[in-house]
This record gives sequence, structure tokens and C-alpha cells, in this order.
Amino acid sequence: VIGHGSRFSRRLDELPENVRVLEHDLSPRSQFEVLRDARVVVIPILKSAIVSAGISTSLKAMLLGECIVGTHGPGFSDLFEREVLIVEAENSEALAKMIEQAWTNDALRESTGQAAWEYAGSLGGTHEFYQRVIETVRIWEQEHAGKSR
Repeated sequence: VIGHGSRFSRRLDELPENVRVLEHDLSPRSQFEVLRDARVVVIPILKSAIVSAGISTSLKAMLLGECIVGTHGPGFSDLFEREVLIVEAENSEALAKMIEQAWTNDALRESTGQAAWEYAGSLGGTHEFYQRVIETVRIWEQEHAGKSR
């Protein structure tokens, strides 16, 4: 369990024995090490979420070829399909079942991780990102040319 930006349904000192808190300093290197060493990356999102939570962590895990289990939520289930294993938000039984499937089924975990890695790779790197920003600004400027601001 990594608590950055998270709300928990119980106190951290009351977690079951099979769950432990992973200490890290929130640095990119620390986050990389935690994600790299994960067997499954789990990103549950609350039904009440109105922002695209978990996207950056998911993309980082995807670049490492990790299997991700997540829940329906804005942006997350809109953006990802076969690249992640998705269950209904706030359904702890469905989430636990999917985690167990991903944990025990090597073929499922590996195929989902491979699909995630391919998806992340298709997005390109920093250069492609800047090109998309430039193109978006160019289109915006064309659409708003001559309009008073």
C-alpha cells in the first residue's frame, strides 16, 4: 500500500497481515522502484471521483510492463481498455477477485502487462508530447483568430 493521495477505509495500523505499507519518499526513483518490484499494481478509484485519478501512476507502471488492476472512474476506464483489468468502483469483492486472478494467473498478468507496455509505447516520448501540445495550440489559435479576448 502506498498512501500518496489515498484515503483508506481503515487505519494503516489495522491492515490485514497480507497487506503492508511501502515506505518511499515520493521521488521519481522511489516510485520507479516500487512499481518495478510490484507483481500487480492496483489503482482503486472512488465512485465520487470527478478527476482522472491514477493516470500518471498507471502510465509509469505501463512503461514497466506491469499488470494493472483498477476500477471504473473518470479518465481511467475512459482511457484504458485491454491494457488494464477493470472492475466496478467500491466493489471490494470484485476488486479482491481480480487481484487474485492477476496474482495467480501468469498468462493473464503477462498479457495485460504486455498490452499495457505496448499502449504506453504508442503514446511516444517527450518529443511527441511537445508536438501534440504545439498542434493543440496551433488549432486553438486558428479557431480563435480574430476573436477578442
